[in-house]
Amino acid sequence: MARAVELSSMSPETKTFRVGCVITDKDGKELATGFTGEKEGFHAEEIAISKLEGRRAETEGGSIFSTVEPCHPRKSGKTSCTSHILTLKLARVSMCSMSRRLSSRARALKRCVPTD
Repeated sequence: MARAVELSSMSPETKTFRVGCVITDKDGKELATGFTGEKEGFHAEEIAISKLEGRRAETEGGSIFSTVEPCHPRKSGKTSCTSHILTLKLARVSMCSMSRRLSSRARALKRCVPTD
């Protein structure tokens, strides 16, 4: 998560959310990263996932670390970050904090992570 926090600091201060994201394989090896503002109009999670082109199978059993809960749904009509995450075979979704603006969407995370 420390790496995701580091990446979030690279987001422009003018952005509503300064988010960092890291995707790792099952052994914790960093596979892809993203941060808000790295590519205009895209969320940190989307950017990281797009960098996995041709390597998505490596994420099986891995983890995604995001400094803010992944969006679901999106006002823009674009595919939510939660939906993008669900296309991967990750074992764990970790987030640093839940935004008050997004907290009502946390129910989407229940689709990502099994509860005990």
